[in-house]
Amino acid sequence: MTAPFMGFLAQHLVCVVVAALPSLPLAVMYVGATLNGISGGYPLFKSAVSSYVVRTASPEERTFRLSMVEGTVFLGGAVGPFTLKQVVTSTTTGHDYLFLGSEMSLAVALLYIVFILPDSHSTSQENAELPPEHSGTALCTQVKTVLQNFSGSVSTVLRHRPAGKRTSVLLLILADFFIAIVYSAEFDLLYMYMHNYLGFTLGQYSLYLVIKNLVNGISLLGVLPLLRLVFDISDASLGILGGTSRVVAFTMLALNTSHTLTYIVPFLDVFGQYLFVVLRSSLCGLVKREEQGRVLTVLSSLAQMSMLVGSLLFDNVYPALVLLAHPGIHFPRGRHHHGHRNYDIHMHPLLSGKRRYL
Repeated sequence: MTAPFMGFLAQHLVCVVVAALPSLPLAVMYVGATLNGISGGYPLFKSAVSSYVVRTASPEERTFRLSMVEGTVFLGGAVGPFTLKQVVTSTTTGHDYLFLGSEMSLAVALLYIVFILPDSHSTSQENAELPPEHSGTALCTQVKTVLQNFSGSVSTVLRHRPAGKRTSVLLLILADFFIAIVYSAEFDLLYMYMHNYLGFTLGQYSLYLVIKNLVNGISLLGVLPLLRLVFDISDASLGILGGTSRVVAFTMLALNTSHTLTYIVPFLDVFGQYLFVVLRSSLCGLVKREEQGRVLTVLSSLAQMSMLVGSLLFDNVYPALVLLAHPGIHFPRGRHHHGHRNYDIHMHPLLSGKRRYL
């Protein structure tokens, strides 16, 4: 879980240097992005957190616990855009302090993980079983171990399972692959689209992100547990609700031409993040407890690849759509992908069983 933070720290340190020294070329930021990518980035961190949560939570609480993690991430994510809004509206020279503050937050989180957060039982057991290594062969052995572990993770995903469970596992991983592609389009192009065609300034876009993250955080922390408790709603139903919410939000974003109405989009996407929670919870429920970490490793690896594919795809499609005067079409394309992933989750009978949060 600490590896992604080292990449985060390196990337933010590069951003601090570039912001403090305007004479440096922006291409220097690619160095930080490369280091962040090598460390695994946010997908690997998310996978590590999910793996830790599912190892320490009972099957009945799995969806709820993952929802709590996602919810706190979004509530914390509202602080960053809010701070950015204050910076860009009050000064034009405070970005280096903003990046430095982010660096300090990451350092505190890293210290918490290393010194306070207890290892799960399985992680402690794995660490205890590792043999001592000689310094001369340590690097070679570590690389070999990483390759063997990843190969073992792929074998775990592909191995035969009774009652069609292997098909369900593969369908869920495929669904996550397409969801990550859509996320790339949203992450890479949303500000450009809203700035160029809806007239948003950076401060207004930051306010939009504050609203979006607050709505998603409150929904994950409060609404999802309430739906499970009051209506005993299944994971499959939550996934369909989340996918439908994303489809409606993307449609509104693509067709909308009003600056003011854009702020309605986060409320239409109020259930959208349920997809990520339900997908991981359902996936872990289909495999043995000792296999969950390996399956999530494959999920994280494919998420990295799909984000690369999404960035390359939409970053090249968007300029063509601009030339055709239809820049918002890439959002309905994302809607189309979400619709098919809803179908995958809904149609397989193994994913429709209910689990009640007690």
